[in-house]
Amino acid sequence: MTIQDPCGSAEGYQRILGIYGKYVANGYNWRNKKTVRSKTLEGYFISVNALFHARNFQHPVNFQCPDNQAAIIFPNVKAEEDVANRRSPITNEMYVELIRQAREEEVGSELWLLSKIASLAKIIGPRACEFAQKTISKVEMHQYPSGRKVVKAFIREDFTFFAKSGKRITTFTEATRATVKKVRIRWRIQKNRQNNQIITVVREFTNDELCSVLAAWDIYTHSIKIGQVSTQPMVATLTAKKEIRYLTGSRIATIFRQIARKVHPDLSTDEINKFSAHSLRVWACVLLSEAGAKPDFIKARLRWLGDSYQLYLRDTAVINEQHRKALEKSVGVVANMLLSVSLNPSSVPEDTTMGDYTDFE
Repeated sequence: MTIQDPCGSAEGYQRILGIYGKYVANGYNWRNKKTVRSKTLEGYFISVNALFHARNFQHPVNFQCPDNQAAIIFPNVKAEEDVANRRSPITNEMYVELIRQAREEEVGSELWLLSKIASLAKIIGPRACEFAQKTISKVEMHQYPSGRKVVKAFIREDFTFFAKSGKRITTFTEATRATVKKVRIRWRIQKNRQNNQIITVVREFTNDELCSVLAAWDIYTHSIKIGQVSTQPMVATLTAKKEIRYLTGSRIATIFRQIARKVHPDLSTDEINKFSAHSLRVWACVLLSEAGAKPDFIKARLRWLGDSYQLYLRDTAVINEQHRKALEKSVGVVANMLLSVSLNPSSVPEDTTMGDYTDFE
């Protein structure tokens, strides 16, 4: 097609802009950046649409249309970006170091609080918005089409504790803490829109410090001690000036990365940066996978509707060992066959004669 004008209504402009987008994404851009983020590419396309709009032409880039030749590269770039930025699970070494550091802190400090969150997260795999805020002083809200707003993160009304007798616990003391058997957790709002879903977690009696139910109890009762109202996020600390401060996703990422550098000094900067608040959800998924949980179980317990949880599975040492054991029997069979061949190379008698040959030269 011969271009007479940079703007037009012909369908060919979509194809031209699709090629343009590919070149931009592959490094042919005014800054010569080898990689361009999907958000940046989206900005380029929005500017193009603005130009066409100013010339009274229809927008050539339609992000909502899967067959739009201009925008078709955008979801591909975003998908590659999501894979590259996929978060890593925290490791057992990091979890142990977090608990060790928390022991040295006062009850109620952010490290103490994060250690409790981690102990609970290994079972429920929360999304970051379910326990952390974006800023230390502002609460994130979800607004329904009707205009009604709800707090995204867990509040005390979302946790219900039960004693070994099966009765609901309504008073929170050290005496009742010793009797707690399970906690029922409600998700009022979820990314997958399965709102008001309930998951019950049962107490681990082998180690109180690692118990998810007791961690939930400590988070709950701590919010009472600092004067947090029942309709506000539980995960918060109290400053010396008696001010409520929320634990943020960026602060959690900083703590995890500091711990990772200490316990895994061989990791690269890129590997360190893959730890964030979301690493706790990834960790819960990996732990279930390592335990041999079936896909439906993982999806049910960690609240996935589809199979996207598979994106979080990792090449861990436990998985490697499970793979080795799975093949152990077949490897043994082959090894025995090789041993048999070595001991009995052939049952045919050896022929040491030269035979009859004619020298034609």
